[in-house]
Amino acid sequence: MSDVVGDASPPVPTLRRLRLTRRSLLALFGAMVLALVSRFVLLESADVLVLAAGASVVAGLLHPIVAALSHHVPRPAALIVTLLLGIGTVGLLAASVVDELSSETDRLQRVLPEAAASLEASDRFGGAAREFGLAERVRDALDALPGRLTGGSGADAVTTNAGRGVSLLAGGVLTIFLLLYGPRMLAALPRVLRRDEDRTRLASVASAAYGRAWRYAWSRLAVAVGAGLVAYAICQGFDVPGGVVLAVVVGLGSLVPGVGILVAGFPIVLLAAGLYGQGSVTLLLLAAAQVVETVAVQRRLNRRVLVVGPAPTLLAAIVGFEAGGVGVALLGLAIVVLVAAVFAELTIGDEADGTGPPG
Repeated sequence: MSDVVGDASPPVPTLRRLRLTRRSLLALFGAMVLALVSRFVLLESADVLVLAAGASVVAGLLHPIVAALSHHVPRPAALIVTLLLGIGTVGLLAASVVDELSSETDRLQRVLPEAAASLEASDRFGGAAREFGLAERVRDALDALPGRLTGGSGADAVTTNAGRGVSLLAGGVLTIFLLLYGPRMLAALPRVLRRDEDRTRLASVASAAYGRAWRYAWSRLAVAVGAGLVAYAICQGFDVPGGVVLAVVVGLGSLVPGVGILVAGFPIVLLAAGLYGQGSVTLLLLAAAQVVETVAVQRRLNRRVLVVGPAPTLLAAIVGFEAGGVGVALLGLAIVVLVAAVFAELTIGDEADGTGPPG
């Protein structure tokens, strides 16, 4: 019996033929055409999409202020007061620092390469600095910086900034529209779902995620102001040139938790080391500020508001800056925060329903 079973030949697998019908071919061709058209539309409308996303972010940040004022005055008056405060604050900052930013940027473009060259010639750090190509990298970064910040120089800068003025006007109008009608539009969004429990879940997740996102965003903006003031104080204390510009850079860099202050503060360390030999002291001060930000602020935000790691924020900042400058980088950071808030609420909901991973 065993011999008979052992000699039995295995069953021959049956081959299945894939038949392409006219309908499947037409569907495949249509999908390819749709993908190409979608890619073209996205590329051509990238500026419009960025403008709409930026207006949505600004409206989302200003909405809590409008809502708080609406408890005391009519909503139109609350909206007008909020817009006047925002425009006044931005205008005051622009009037007080724009001229100084321009002059200090020009000075930094002269001084930073000199400091890098001084480090390459030093006995202590010269070998590592030359191997890294510090002076050349600093020159390349400074050459590319005006195009990222001001749209270039000369006629290119005038044309670019004129276009930005029109975009800012359109963005302001869209922001006002979203502040007026955005809450109603979002409240109507769950109605597209059929089941009542799905509508309730969507409304709950959207409301809670938005609350997490705006609290986190305003907290990080407050940290950015504090980090900028600390950087400016360090520049003033060690007579580092370009204090206002470097403070703005550190403030923007601090939006990346855990590492942003140290990374953005590298020019301060470079200038202090190359000009005065005080790089170690400034590095320690910036490291202390980074530790305070991580321990006193970010850990509390992680426990009470939202967990946003340095990796996705740093990636979003780098990709956004390379794609369109500081504005697109800030937009990328806002998107990362919103996505993290949505995932946090979905995870909490799954755990409450017993469908999520055990905690």
